[in-house]
Order: sequence, then C-alpha cells, then structure tokens
Amino acid sequence: NLFFFLIPAFVFVLNGEINSKKALGFSFGKNLSKAFLLVLIVIWYLLIVYVAHMWNADRMYALGRGLNRAGEFSEAYPFLVAAIKERPGEPIFSEELSTNIAALAIAAEEQNESSLSAQLITESIRQSDYTIRKGPNNPGFWRTRIRVFYTLSQLDEKYTQDAEEAAKRTVELSPTDPKIIYNYGLILGQSGKLDEAIVQLERAHMLKPDYRDPIYALGLFYFEKGLTDKAILQMEAILKFAPDDTEATEKLKQWRGF
Repeated sequence: NLFFFLIPAFVFVLNGEINSKKALGFSFGKNLSKAFLLVLIVIWYLLIVYVAHMWNADRMYALGRGLNRAGEFSEAYPFLVAAIKERPGEPIFSEELSTNIAALAIAAEEQNESSLSAQLITESIRQSDYTIRKGPNNPGFWRTRIRVFYTLSQLDEKYTQDAEEAAKRTVELSPTDPKIIYNYGLILGQSGKLDEAIVQLERAHMLKPDYRDPIYALGLFYFEKGLTDKAILQMEAILKFAPDDTEATEKLKQWRGF
C-alpha cells in the first residue's frame, strides 16, 4: 500500500514537476514534536503487537486444524483454545473447536467418563451456536454444524433432529449443491423418514446425474421400502458409468435373488 501511494510522487519527480530543492514541512514546538513522535511510537508498537497476536492465532489454528484432520483430537484441542485466546471472537476458530470437542466427547464416553462427556457435549454445542450467530447465512458454518450434531448423535439419538435441522438450513442456503442435498437425504433416511429421504436423493441425482453416492443410497432406501425392482435399477445405473463398482455389483447379486 505504501508503494502504491508513492507512485504519483515518483511520477512527479521523474517529470521534473517537483523541485527537489524545496521541501514541505511543518513547524512544531520542541515539546510538541517530542509528543507527536511518542504518539507515533506508541501507535506503531500497538500495531506490531496486534499483528503479532493475529499471526500467532493463525499459527495455533493451523496447527490445531491439521491435528484435527489427522484425528489427533486431544493434541489439537490446546492449539485451538490458544488460537481463540489470542484472537477472541473469530468464528472460524470456534467452528473448528466445535468439531474437535464433539470428537473428544465421543472419546470420553468410550472411556466411561460420562460426566466429562456431558460437559464436552455442552461446550461443543456452545461453540457451534456461537459460530452460527456470527455467520447465520454461511453455508460452511452450517455444514460443520451438521457434522457436530451427527457426531453427538452417536451418544444420544436426540441430536439427530438437530443434525436434520442443520442440514435443512444448509440446503436452503445452497439449493443447487448436490452433496449437501445428498447428506440431507442420508440424515432423513437414518431418521426413518424414507419417503422424504428419497425425494432429496432424487433431487441430488437430478442436479448431478453421474454422482454415484445418491444413486447408491436411493438403491438402499428403495430396497428397504420393498421396491426391489427400483433398487436394482439404481445399481445398474451406477455400473453404466462405473462398471468396476464392487458395492453396486454385490448388491445386484444379493437383490436379484429376491
């Protein structure tokens, strides 16, 4: 930015439009000059500190996010907490922390630490709620919220409804994204709402005809409803563009015997 604003000065100097023997200046009293210099130093120092905090927060977040993606949830947690301490109020940090804590809640329950797991569940939801308040129309935040509640539903089925609501809102924000619609259909199906699930999966298929996952899920749900012929058609459709799909081939072998 400094270079950008100096370009006009360079042009004026090169064109000889500025007399280098003259200089603009301001006349300050001695005390005022010292005060002005002190103010500049303080401002400079505060800016450096602010930038340092931002850089360190981003560094902590990057480390925590990388560990999260690697499944090292316990190791990721302190880095994500440190990032939030360095730069409070950043929703991306809270978003990542919400998924991390949800995974830790699962781990705590597996170790029979029910009390700790309950505390982690509460904190995970709190972080997710904060993220959504900061970005209520951000589809990415809502996708993460789906993951949070889908993870927590492994501990308590009541969170399946929250995952479903989050998925519905995500679809409203991204109505042409077949992957989001597919995930919504899966959640509906897992909730036992097969008819609604099929509608969403067919919608995802229409948006992207060669998207294998919703076709496969449609086959499973059709078969669950007793519509074996329609289920077989879905697997045959997959084999048309993915002839080596072993899952679809196996399902066809099973279902053609019915």
